[in-house]
Amino acid sequence: MASGKTLTKGKSGLRMLPNDDKDRSPFTIEEPPWQPDEKYTSCVKCKGSFDFWKRRHHCRRCGNVFCGTCCDQKVLLPRLNFVDPVRVCEECAVVAKKENEFFDKSLKVLIHGADFYVGESSEETVHCKLNHKNHREILVGKNHDVIDLTKLITVKTISDNPESQGSTLPVVTGLIFKCKNESKNSPETIQLRALEPLQDGRKASLNWIIAMQKGIKILFEAGN
Repeated sequence: MASGKTLTKGKSGLRMLPNDDKDRSPFTIEEPPWQPDEKYTSCVKCKGSFDFWKRRHHCRRCGNVFCGTCCDQKVLLPRLNFVDPVRVCEECAVVAKKENEFFDKSLKVLIHGADFYVGESSEETVHCKLNHKNHREILVGKNHDVIDLTKLITVKTISDNPESQGSTLPVVTGLIFKCKNESKNSPETIQLRALEPLQDGRKASLNWIIAMQKGIKILFEAGN
């Protein structure tokens, strides 16, 4: 199957979908099925009965059935691959706002990348970035060792002593990725540590860690 994406028209709107599942971003989710109209005689939120004037509307984010008043917002849903704003309920509009912040800001930070130390004792810095093509892999260093996000088991944080940073709160300065390894009997663990204070690139690596933490939350919520 050819790589790339195809603009697909459905009853919910236009969506840009990958031609091959291996090109699907793990940060996206499938469009939920619409609840059948005949199952609902009233809006699931306000409980108002449907009639000729109060019509049924489906939220594109959750698939539930609402009246026009309770499902009157139109927002972008990049996580579901919609290309135009679509109708959502009030609750899903709040969820979509947080998701869109990740796609608009954090995802760009991850793709741009930052410099890190790899492992517990390495003093050599390498550039790490998210694969911009499908967002499935973290590319580590020039040789592009890979952290496969679709095989992620756990992610642990590394925190500095807050007193050493002149702060009262711990600062997350690293991530430990534990992933499935099909060629080995045991999982593979890779540790990324931010650059030291006063080093050029320290702020970029800390911002990358923050962005990745948001991405990991989305990944685990999606069940990947």
